[in-house]
Amino acid sequence: MGSSKGQIGYPITLKFSLKLPFSAEYTPLDLNSPDVTLGIRLKHLRRSLGVTIIQLATQAGVSPGTIARLERDRIHDLKLSLVGKILSALGSRIKS
Repeated sequence: MGSSKGQIGYPITLKFSLKLPFSAEYTPLDLNSPDVTLGIRLKHLRRSLGVTIIQLATQAGVSPGTIARLERDRIHDLKLSLVGKILSALGSRIKS
């Protein structure tokens, strides 16, 4: 047979290092901070309730992409009715 040059032998051993982009220490989220966006607040609420994006989207009657964009603050023409639907699906409401 020909040369085994360029072929991968088995078992393959991969070596890598992982650098995390954040501190390993847990920092609690201060939801009262003015730096915390609506998207961060909604994501925090959704996760604290153990609800997935798909579950929330289904309950609120919107697409999962809409929820994901909202949580990343990527919706620029945000309507109060959308926020109301999402909060209602999470069992919350907008304070007046």
